[in-house]
Amino acid sequence: MTELGGWETRQRDVVAELGRKARSVQQALGRIRVRVPSRNGELGVTVDAQGHVLDIRLTPQALRLGEAKLARELMETIKRAENAAARQAAEAAGPLTSDPRIAETLSASRRLLDEARSTRRSATSE
Repeated sequence: MTELGGWETRQRDVVAELGRKARSVQQALGRIRVRVPSRNGELGVTVDAQGHVLDIRLTPQALRLGEAKLARELMETIKRAENAAARQAAEAAGPLTSDPRIAETLSASRRLLDEARSTRRSATSE
């Protein structure tokens, strides 16, 4: 019984530790706000950790770009902001994703998903 009780205690400790890490990562992700200016500064875009656009700022110069150029500049700036947010989010998630226990679980999950996709593709191509 002592061995089982020790195992249960270790498992509870692991779950508590992972819970603390998860809450810390969640808080860090919630604080991420990335503001990126366009290459020439005509506009700026702010996104959150998921890349959702939170704010767009246009200068008078942006309004003089014309519809097509403004759209291109806006899309390019949003993409750069999304990429920067993704990098920050990956860094913020580091305490979880670098934990060997989590990394092993994520790797196994990816393998299972890949196998399921492969099986589904095989079934639909027959």
